[in-house]
Amino acid sequence: MSKLQLQTITKGAPFHNTLDVAFAMEKYLFRIDMAVDNDAYTEAFRDKVVSMYAGIDLRIGLDNWAPDFVEVCTDENSSITVTLIELEARSVTARISSRKYLPEDPQLILKAFLEYLGRVIKNCRSTADPRESTFRILREKIINPKQILIYAAGALRKSTKFIECHPLLYQPKATFKAPEIKKAEQNDDSLISLRDRLSADEVKWFFRTVAILDAVVRGKDKSIATFRAWRTQNKSQPLKYYLKNHKNEYPVLYSFVFSTKKEGTELAMDRILAELVMLWSSHLERSLDIEDVKDLITAYSRESRVIKGHDKMQNIFRSARAIVSNSNI
Repeated sequence: MSKLQLQTITKGAPFHNTLDVAFAMEKYLFRIDMAVDNDAYTEAFRDKVVSMYAGIDLRIGLDNWAPDFVEVCTDENSSITVTLIELEARSVTARISSRKYLPEDPQLILKAFLEYLGRVIKNCRSTADPRESTFRILREKIINPKQILIYAAGALRKSTKFIECHPLLYQPKATFKAPEIKKAEQNDDSLISLRDRLSADEVKWFFRTVAILDAVVRGKDKSIATFRAWRTQNKSQPLKYYLKNHKNEYPVLYSFVFSTKKEGTELAMDRILAELVMLWSSHLERSLDIEDVKDLITAYSRESRVIKGHDKMQNIFRSARAIVSNSNI
């Protein structure tokens, strides 16, 4: 390798876009956008990657962008690059599309990708996909790396070369460590256990979480009210309104939603979750898994815990939509 080539790798685009052979590198490709226009790019890399995966949504950044592809490269020194790839028909558009990610927080992007990988692994396990172990090992590498670099790239749909590839702007010295996902998953800031006995505050928290997610899942997330006004009005609160007219179909969920208890209480949690599965499956016209519902409630409960009465529902729904879109629901 020449001195000029080495400088190009370390100062410019990620190493995998210049000389793959020099680094004993492993490359993984994740297809996010399933548009037919992206088929050619997929096929071009099918025999050039350790593994490829498609079919699960991933949202990035404050505007919930979905990149066309995410490429992950690892080398023998435990260095990792994660590249968000946008494909376009014209080079000028590809440049613009790739640059939109540059101001995003690389830590949040990496966290979103790790959560995405978790859902990929879970889906592989449920379908007996042999790639489960491959993606599990990759996730562990990302959680415990020597260094990680996050890039954004633009390319043409019929080319395997990036037109532009830049590191995100806010990476100290262009490197940082992965967020400690394992510790975060054990934190008490989420409704992880979904146990039967909840305190008074936890009951309110659980209802708040379920009511907001229900509105998003069933497409009833159009309110412009404050949260305080939205949650209390039976006519405007979608879950309350629906259960008023379907009491016999969802008796346990109805009893929980309309309970007037102010103290902590015993809940038939498994039955509540089972009726949520029935309700959401009926609306989506496909069968959901109770574990997926539990995972979604756990994931969103971190957000719902800090909601205040004066918060606007538009903002609350925006956050909830991003989490629902990153779930198996």
